[in-house]
Amino acid sequence: MPDRLKDMPDPPAGLLDLSEKLSHADGIVFVSPEYNNSYSGALKNTVDYFTKEWARKPIGVVAGSSGIQGGINASNLMQLLILAINGYAMHTKLLVPELEKSLDENGVPQNERLAKNITKFADDFLWFTEAIANQKKQDAENAG
Repeated sequence: MPDRLKDMPDPPAGLLDLSEKLSHADGIVFVSPEYNNSYSGALKNTVDYFTKEWARKPIGVVAGSSGIQGGINASNLMQLLILAINGYAMHTKLLVPELEKSLDENGVPQNERLAKNITKFADDFLWFTEAIANQKKQDAENAG
């Protein structure tokens, strides 16, 4: 497991930059292919560097696979991870089955169902993120 950023006496500049970006983001989307019925190790390593950056943050989940289930196992585990890091897991997920058939080389959906799912996910993510950001703003105003 990587050291936590908060425990590093001299962290790399890139890690500090990422921490800053995560801290200022109103919402985050985790995106991972499914590997062995789970999300990627690179995502987990990245998550483990940070602590406070995730707290009370809405986090959406996107998973994909070459199979027909579109990364459902990885997406379920990402939602559990989000809860473990004190984030807010969004209920709506975006699953992309048969990646090689679903998206072209530029990421353009190759079927209407996926295009609709992307739109629904984006709309739900924006609503969820704005609702929480507005509540945080109201909480800050009431505390001040």
